[in-house]
Amino acid sequence: VTVQRAHNLPRRRTVPGSVAAPHPLECIVEARFDNQMAETPVAKGNEPAWNSRLRLKFEAPSNNWGPSNLLKVAESLHLTVFDTKVWESGSSEGRIRKVEKRWLGSVQFPFTTLYSSAAKGRIDGVFALDAPPHMIGYTNSAPERKGKDIAASLPRRPSLQVCVSLDPPLAQPGSGDDGLDGNRLPGQAALDSLVRTWIADCSRPLHCRSRTYEALGRSLHRDWVLACRFMTPQPPPQPAYNSSLPLEKQMLQLARFVGLIPFLDDFQLEGGGDEDVDPDSLDVWCTSNEFIDIMAGDWEEHAALLCNFFNHICPQTGQGQLKSYLVVGRAIPEGNT
Repeated sequence: VTVQRAHNLPRRRTVPGSVAAPHPLECIVEARFDNQMAETPVAKGNEPAWNSRLRLKFEAPSNNWGPSNLLKVAESLHLTVFDTKVWESGSSEGRIRKVEKRWLGSVQFPFTTLYSSAAKGRIDGVFALDAPPHMIGYTNSAPERKGKDIAASLPRRPSLQVCVSLDPPLAQPGSGDDGLDGNRLPGQAALDSLVRTWIADCSRPLHCRSRTYEALGRSLHRDWVLACRFMTPQPPPQPAYNSSLPLEKQMLQLARFVGLIPFLDDFQLEGGGDEDVDPDSLDVWCTSNEFIDIMAGDWEEHAALLCNFFNHICPQTGQGQLKSYLVVGRAIPEGNT
């Protein structure tokens, strides 16, 4: 873990009745993973720079380094920013020194995100910290920024710039093809051609050439279907929402209902075991009915069900012009989303 610097950290508040300026922050970053801990040296200021490298050891459960076992690791890497305050006092028994850590914010990276990103070598970027809006003894006020736009006057979120990598890289699950070979679309040459044309059209703009476009999804029955077939207006269960409320509140109630359904990674539908992971099992699409029957699913099941609910209730409330879409992507540190 290479901790580079932090941005937009709060400032210590001036002590009431004091004319002296508050002391600058004295920050450290603490990294924790699987009962291990390492921390950076102290750096001062509300935009401290450490450029410090921390190393944490990872051991595979049961010493099994196969992809199927690594995908089951539930631990996360936690990075926490602290402001340190040193208290010293003297007594007849000697001098007492106490170091107090004050939490300023944190960010976590699930191991599965680190593992799936290992093919690219690392995760590198500036990540927003999970921090409270107000902290006793600190102020979020920043120096006045020049600019006529509204964004220039908005508070900026505390963030941490880090680079995380696995050294050496771990074995990755086998990667499947693009889902357009004859085995996946048997006897559907016309559909195969249309899908290829669609992907080529989407990838034609210069800024889209590095993006991955998914046209097909693998169902629970192990066949390949167009991803858009999983999308259809679907009436929600009546107890899940109050149809007499305004549309926005109905949507919030449905979002909460879908959010209560447990999350389950696709590879766990294979039944577990120590065998290597079937690449196709890493991305299985369930229909909304299958998702509700299983009462668990991953990101695409949750998103598709919520989208189907929204597309049903909008016309019912006279808002037929509103359309909901499912956008597939990948986020850091969340992973697939």
